[in-house]
Amino acid sequence: MPKSMKTVTNWDDVPLYIDLPLLATLWGFSVDCLKKKAQSGVLPAAKMFGEWRISKEDAKAYFEKAYNETQEGIKKDGSNYQQI
Repeated sequence: MPKSMKTVTNWDDVPLYIDLPLLATLWGFSVDCLKKKAQSGVLPAAKMFGEWRISKEDAKAYFEKAYNETQEGIKKDGSNYQQI
């Protein structure tokens, strides 16, 4: 029986290391998308005990950087799309 996932509303509630399914839930991406980013080195994750994991601090930094780059792209050209 799968564990029910608690809704996370604060970074303090996130574990120090996050697996890709939890990260996908937090960010709204698919696990496959995040796995491809991790395998290619775009997402600063590492395989730990056979599963991809990312530290909470690296996840926050990556997301903030991607968000800021997206906002800069919107300001420069008016578009609302930036690939992260």
